[in-house]
Amino acid sequence: MVERSAGVVITYNGEIYNYRTIRAELETLGHSFFSQTDTEVVLRSYLQWGNDCLHHFIGMFAFALWDTKKERLLLARDPAGIKPLFYFEASRLLIFGSEIKAVLASGMVDPHLNNKGVLDCCAFGAVISPNTLFANIKQLPPGHAMLAENGHLSIWRYHQPMLTSRTPRSDNDWIEEFESRLRNSVSSTMIADVPVGVLLSGGVDSTLIAAIMRSETAKDLKAFTLGFPQRGYDESSAAAKTARMYGMDHSVATVREENLPELLQKVIEHSEEGVINPSFVATWELSRVVSSHLKVVLAGDGADELMAGYETYPMSLIASQLRRFIPRPPLKMLAAVFEAMPGGFGKRSWADSIWRAFYGLSIDGDCRHGAWRTLIPREKIRNYFSHPDILKCLKDYNALETVYGTYLRNDQSQSDLQSLLSADLSLYLPHDGLVKMDRMGMANGLEIRVPFLNHDLIQFIMAMPDHLKFQGWGKGKIALRKVAKGLVSESILKARKMGFNAPADRWLNGPLRTFVLDTLTPHKLAESGFFNPKSVEKLIDRHMRGERNHAWELWLILFLTLWHKSFLGKERLFRVTPKR
Repeated sequence: MVERSAGVVITYNGEIYNYRTIRAELETLGHSFFSQTDTEVVLRSYLQWGNDCLHHFIGMFAFALWDTKKERLLLARDPAGIKPLFYFEASRLLIFGSEIKAVLASGMVDPHLNNKGVLDCCAFGAVISPNTLFANIKQLPPGHAMLAENGHLSIWRYHQPMLTSRTPRSDNDWIEEFESRLRNSVSSTMIADVPVGVLLSGGVDSTLIAAIMRSETAKDLKAFTLGFPQRGYDESSAAAKTARMYGMDHSVATVREENLPELLQKVIEHSEEGVINPSFVATWELSRVVSSHLKVVLAGDGADELMAGYETYPMSLIASQLRRFIPRPPLKMLAAVFEAMPGGFGKRSWADSIWRAFYGLSIDGDCRHGAWRTLIPREKIRNYFSHPDILKCLKDYNALETVYGTYLRNDQSQSDLQSLLSADLSLYLPHDGLVKMDRMGMANGLEIRVPFLNHDLIQFIMAMPDHLKFQGWGKGKIALRKVAKGLVSESILKARKMGFNAPADRWLNGPLRTFVLDTLTPHKLAESGFFNPKSVEKLIDRHMRGERNHAWELWLILFLTLWHKSFLGKERLFRVTPKR
């Protein structure tokens, strides 16, 4: 969009939910509008407030705004990191886009592997900003802005929810205000020119979103769920009951397992960043089905990271106490014992859970909280990788320490729990869960909105007392559950948390078996020089024989192999355009 009289041009991706309020304020300040779009509101907000306009927006967005008169370029990304923004910078050249493919499509960027990005994948199953899997392409972190002016780049964080001060009030007042703000957030995200539906699981978060949606409108509403034939993964029955309860039309999508090799390739090409999560495939299929019915849906993502819904929070809080009495060596030994034990298949494997517990406990310092999601422990990376540059990088770069350790040491939150929540909101959620929802949705023409992550609601929840979020093992999201009581069925409230996972262990040993064996042959692995063929062969053999579940390690190896082929191999998707 161009505002010729002011000399300002904007390119924009996302939605500003409070744009009508901002527009009304701008009109009282003398601005005239030539459209009804939120894009123009962003543009005129910049003309009124300059860089401070970023503090006025509630929504999900990434934009670039060129001021021709001042010759300055402002780029910004929403506080939660829902919408992505990538860039390449060198020799007074800046190329940016909402996709890495857009940067590569310029023909001016010769992509190279980022070894730190690979080590991030091993540690977290995702690459943490500003890194990407490309050495010369970066991503603007959530809640950050960038200014290009006079040949210089400056980057700053404009939004910091963890610094919110707490306001004294009663528990009932906190809960009532939380409900009011959540209702406003859901209501604002339902504003659209097209019908809006909901992604519905069997969990309390998405169910509460659905309940509030139903209270906001008498119009027909559609709900969508992903179903699995495996009982431990399927929540479609509980979701169907919820949909009937709220009078919603309910559809269940399933993964077409015979198409898994093709789906995996599509996921890799559209995720771009190296997120090692099998549920991306499931989200792709859900988005594909939903987009044939609707173009906008709401989802319940973000509540667990805001209100301590994961078991990782009590684990981290307990670990710091246990390590005062238990030294590292026996914990490390026990982790090795349980890692070597047979089994570990299925969604809730006791062997895998115990291994992760002892492995996390064996980690020293502030970085421990990031260890619960480790795919390949740092000390095991040399067993699987043979790429000399990666092994060299391993000597100097400790992903856990650099990412989580640095963040938590510098965090200024008012409690240990708040620090952990702040870390996951900044490090885990925008680089894993939100990548899954936004990238897989947009690749299928579906916009997925997340009401829990409107930044004014984030600010409020972060200021909420810890006891209204967490009260012990299995007792997270206290205030949310109090709001849900009476709106959500007791069976949903009492159900054990399932999480949105995919049966990767069965896929690898079933519909993907031939594809894995053909893709990860010793000859092909040796030819690529990425992984150690003998070590990978042992992993595959143990998994295929049902001796030990190595789904996460194999998914990482398979993903990186296919990613490297797509973006850096001989048959890569994009190539540098020769200079004339």
